[in-house]
Amino acid sequence: METQRPRTIAGVVLALLLCSVGLWLGEAGGPPWAAVPIVIGVAGCLVVAFSIPGGPARKSLAGVAVLAAYALTFFSGLWSFGHAFAQCLKEGEDVRSTLEEYRRRNGSYPESLAQLHSDVPCGRLSRPTILVYEKIGTGYDLRFRDWLVEHVASDTASFMAHK
Repeated sequence: METQRPRTIAGVVLALLLCSVGLWLGEAGGPPWAAVPIVIGVAGCLVVAFSIPGGPARKSLAGVAVLAAYALTFFSGLWSFGHAFAQCLKEGEDVRSTLEEYRRRNGSYPESLAQLHSDVPCGRLSRPTILVYEKIGTGYDLRFRDWLVEHVASDTASFMAHK
């Protein structure tokens, strides 16, 4: 019985790690039917199920429970990404205004969004903003994307969607 405790702890740690990976993969913004998250989820659940001590019924129950937890965290990550994407759609032009204000005060655009000293929208639960800012010469490019559409803006043009 004492030798089962480390296996149980290992199974719980693996399950928590798998759920963290599920959230991280969901926040990547890919389609929910992408092969990598599905394969990682199923394989991870099998590893957890086999690491849990006990008979086939207990292992099966553990595998199903971890699969459900993985799916929940993966779809929570997708929700987090979707929320960030919607926030970019709503507040992306505000970031362009903040960048222009920074340029008026400082004579040039910042090297990074962190220099704005304001909250940058479009953040996710476990990852930074989905806004990608790049200073180019005396201007900049600003973009965000999901698995289907990319929205691009610059110092001279508002956001435009591209497939």
